[in-house]
Parts: sequence; C-alpha cells; structure tokens
Amino acid sequence: MDYSRKVARAKRILLSMQRMSWEQGVAAQAFLEYGDKETGLLLAREAVHRQVNGKPAVTFEEYDSVDPGANGIPILYAYELTGDEKYKTAADKLADWFLNKAPRTDEGLLYHNPHLRKTLIDGVYHIAPFLTKAGYPQEALKQIEGFRKIHYNTAAKLYSQYWDDEKKAFEKAAFWGGAQGWVACALARTLRYLPDSMRDEKEDLQDRLQELVDTCGGFQREDGLFHDVMDDRSTFVETTAALMLSFAVYSAVGDGFLDRRYLRFADSMRHAAFGKVDDEGFVQGACGAPYFNTVGTSAEAQAFLMLSEAAQRTAARSPHSRPAW
Repeated sequence: MDYSRKVARAKRILLSMQRMSWEQGVAAQAFLEYGDKETGLLLAREAVHRQVNGKPAVTFEEYDSVDPGANGIPILYAYELTGDEKYKTAADKLADWFLNKAPRTDEGLLYHNPHLRKTLIDGVYHIAPFLTKAGYPQEALKQIEGFRKIHYNTAAKLYSQYWDDEKKAFEKAAFWGGAQGWVACALARTLRYLPDSMRDEKEDLQDRLQELVDTCGGFQREDGLFHDVMDDRSTFVETTAALMLSFAVYSAVGDGFLDRRYLRFADSMRHAAFGKVDDEGFVQGACGAPYFNTVGTSAEAQAFLMLSEAAQRTAARSPHSRPAW
C-alpha cells in the first residue's frame, strides 16, 4: 500500500473541508507533525485571527468553550517555529480562558459548551495536552482525573461520551469508539509534555493508557477496525477510532511509554484505515460530520490519517525519538 500517496490526496481533501474550531486545531497539528510546516503555520495563524475571548478558531461562540483548545498545541508549535510573540500571546489567552474564565462544574471540570451544563469526553484532548505543554500540568491532571471520575466505567474499562451535569446522568452512555480515541490521544500527548519531575503521575497515566489500549484491542474486528460503539456489533463499522488509537499508540511507543510490541496493534489499525481512503483521498467509513451519528467523512478523520502516519514514522526511527516540540 502506498501510504504516502494516500496522505498526499487526503491532505488536499482536508483543506477543502469546512472546519469547526476543534477540526481547525487537529488539521493544523496534522500538517505540522507531518512536516508541512508552511500549511500548518497558515492554519495556526488563522486560528489566532479568529480568537475571541481567549478562544482561538471560534466559529460559533455560544458553543465554543472547550473545542478551541485543540488549537493550543499548534499555536505553541507556531511560536516555537517562528518566535512570533503573537502566538505566545494567543496561547496565554487560551490558558487564561481554561484556568480562570471557562464555565465548569462544582468540582472544577470544564463544561463543553458555555450555555449547557454538560461535559463531553472529547474535551480531555482539547484541554490536557495544551495545558501541560503551556506550563500548567497540575490543572491538566485535574481535568484528566475529573473526566475519569465521571466518564470512566470501571467494569467495562471504557469511557462514556456525554454527561449531563444538571441531571446527573449520561445523555450518551454508550462506549463510542471516538471517545476511546480522544482519551488515548490525550493520555499519550500529556505524557509527552509532563515534566520528568512528575514521575509518579507519568506512571499513572502510562498505566491508564496501556489499560485502555488493551481493552480496545479486545474489540478490534478481524479487518482491523472497530464498531462505532465498541461493544455493540449492531453499530456501523467505523474508521476514525482506528486512526486515533494508532496515533496514540505510535506516539506512546515512540516516546517510550508503551512497549514496542504494541506496534503490531497500531500497524493493523493503520493498515485497515488506510484501506478506507478512496481514489479522491476521502477517508471513508468515518463517524461522519457534522453530527457524528452516522457513517460518512470528517475533517478529523482526514487529520488523524496524517497524524497516524507522522507518528508511525517517528516510532519506526527509535523507541524514544521525539520531534523538537
């Protein structure tokens, strides 16, 4: 399979897609990590241009509270690559939003939308890696722990998606594949940015990541993919979760937080997902935008195809080889 050719086509499709705030963030991250720094910087610059009340890439402020955080890592990348203070200022404003202004539960967990008393597990990826790299690892770990306390099912060892804090009940309790992907990616990237002095915290997150990866592995289909709801074979076969999980595993192996034996699992997911890329470059079989409740295509699937490939290259070079950032 010509992986590079498929990525080349997928990149063009990603740029053609309409993107919400978090989709802009993962797109920028994908281009930067894949090595197309010029395009990644342009996407990060546009995110800063659309910063409102500290939140970058805003498309609909009524809903954009946590989702814009996906732009945080690309903005910090942009600052490291260019030294342009506008990126540092933008990152500081985003950190201030998360630390001091964003609506949150009584326990301190950030609400996903300002006007709704609900938390979505996606948010752990948009919040924790950025806050860790921005210099606030304790708050990042507090958010990870808060999400785990509410969304983690100890019996299933998986995460539920959508919690209504006012009703104190799940609006969506099913173990959505994308939910597991967001958590795995968040843990892998938070591990990368945690300071070496936080050894105990690293070991804890490392154990959680390995447990989640092992649990998801038990639901993998023979074709290398997963069902949209991991433990429900009546739901459609979905592509994005495999890309997200492969990115998380490759990242963690490359950084030394998972054993290299997990590369076989990552390779099987990557191979299966790349097989879903059509001749135009669309990742087919994704949990589809804009509502993510049926099979289709999405900007996040395109981005995680690129991220998976970039992380695979890093993991293949050395078990502890990391990009400059």
